[in-house]
Amino acid sequence: MGNGTRIRTNASRRANALGWPLLIYRMPAEPASKRVSVWRDLHRLGALYLQQCVCILPTMEGPNAELSRITSKIPALGGDFTLIDLPFVPPEDEARFVSSFRTQRASEYAELVVACETTYSKRVEFEALQRTFSPGAVEELHRQLNDLARRFEWISQHDWFDADRQEDADRSLMQCARLRAEFEERTRG
Repeated sequence: MGNGTRIRTNASRRANALGWPLLIYRMPAEPASKRVSVWRDLHRLGALYLQQCVCILPTMEGPNAELSRITSKIPALGGDFTLIDLPFVPPEDEARFVSSFRTQRASEYAELVVACETTYSKRVEFEALQRTFSPGAVEELHRQLNDLARRFEWISQHDWFDADRQEDADRSLMQCARLRAEFEERTRG
């Protein structure tokens, strides 16, 4: 691998084809913080890891702009990479990629449902049982709900292939908002 190589074929420039940027990178073993930084950036981007230090994304404007930023960071951290634009993959491989992306996002939606239905709901219940109807408790519940909403927004923005469980997560988030509103109403009463 070069310090930062991009391999592009003429076919990858076709406007209507769904391409697949494949990133292969290598980072120095130490310090681990550099390797973790790149992994976190790629995870935040929504990349699908095929194996260690090999990930893929669908060709889309937003993710590809961010991928360029990340790949420029790799050599600056002492690593190297090869970015290959795959203009076409066999249909069975593309179906596997799409299925893996959908599974990844569905799992994230499911985790959000659990966070809403257990962690958040139990927190509201606990506060109600403690009768701590204070502005501070309302503020903390509001902050937690905003965190859940931001997480839902991130998952939705990276749900490029309509994963299962989005409606469940949306419903759970709305239920959390109702619980918080009811709790807030009690603080006024």
